[in-house]
Amino acid sequence: MRIHVKIIQGAKKIAVVDCACRRTMMNCDHPLDVCLHFDQRAEFAISRPSGKKLSVDEALAVLDYAEEKGLLPSVDNVTSPFGAICFCCASGCVVINSAMRYGTLTKQLAKSRFQAEINDSACTGCQICVKRCQFGAITMESIPSTKKKLKARIDLENVGMWAVHSKV
Repeated sequence: MRIHVKIIQGAKKIAVVDCACRRTMMNCDHPLDVCLHFDQRAEFAISRPSGKKLSVDEALAVLDYAEEKGLLPSVDNVTSPFGAICFCCASGCVVINSAMRYGTLTKQLAKSRFQAEINDSACTGCQICVKRCQFGAITMESIPSTKKKLKARIDLENVGMWAVHSKV
């Protein structure tokens, strides 16, 4: 089970709020209403009313929707309790955008225990993963003498610091 599902299922109260980063940066067309807050943070957001109360099933649907849109789930760097899951993009996230621009990703973000991987048997060489990768870490290599002309490869130095769970 993905860690994000466990976090959602373990929350007593859940709210969805607009992404403060994308609202501020206005650099992309990714959806705004995908950041999930839990328990005290959710209660606060609902009372303001900047947040909308969600059921577990509704929050899981937000998780799926955000991942379909190519957003990266990011959680607090704590064991528990988790306060939020943000769904970030390189262009709209204040932290990621500035860290990439100034080359400080490894200094600003904790190293992840997740590691991106390519499912070689499912890879058709379509290059969708190259477009979706927020860090430019996926490249396509020519594969001579095979039916497939291209194969996706990951540069682990560009993905090792971010909690990426890829369905590629």
